Amino acid sequence: MPNYWVVGASWGGVDHQDQSFIEKGIWMLGWEEGKQPSRASKMKSGDRIAIKRMKGRKTGIRIFHLGIIKGVILETSKVICTVDWVATDLGR
Repeated sequence: MPNYWVVGASWGGVDHQDQSFIEKGIWMLGWEEGKQPSRASKMKSGDRIAIKRMKGRKTGIRIFHLGIIKGVILETSKVICTVDWVATDLGR
């Protein structure tokens, strides 16, 4: 049974990486070393992933891209997923 991940793609809240991730077929958690959330290590092949952006404070999110995780690379300073992006530029 796959897990479902709703993730961000802007580093520091302003440096949007989503188009680069789509072009490269990846998603990468851009947190500083030692501050990676432990739950990210539970990502696995076959899980579903969605890149979101916040619409504003307390007003919800917009989903931009949907994909299926093909593989996960866990390193001490990053989590990198290879992703088959199946729907992009949605803005929903």
